Amino acid sequence: MLTHNWPGNVRELRNVVERAMVLEESDWIQLSSFQIAREEGQPAARDPGAPPGDPPPDFSLEEAEKSLLRRALEKAGGNQTRAAVMLGITRDTLRYKMRKFDLH
Repeated sequence: MLTHNWPGNVRELRNVVERAMVLEESDWIQLSSFQIAREEGQPAARDPGAPPGDPPPDFSLEEAEKSLLRRALEKAGGNQTRAAVMLGITRDTLRYKMRKFDLH
């Protein structure tokens, strides 16, 4: 995090922290929960504690997205605007995905 340029300044940092809070399932935010957009020419950040290799056989991008939407909505207390901000998407995009995954 210290080597990132933070072109969006405090707003970008806030979004990264909020997204990490949504992604983290434990009581503590882990390095793997932080998703920082890498800059051109920089290697992608990787959690040194993460095991190398392929994703689990039951891995589904659709299920991961659905789970992330559920967690964001739960943490936002059902407030769609706050959930959208946590996820870094617009409220309209959130509502579209909620319809797509039949989340109400």
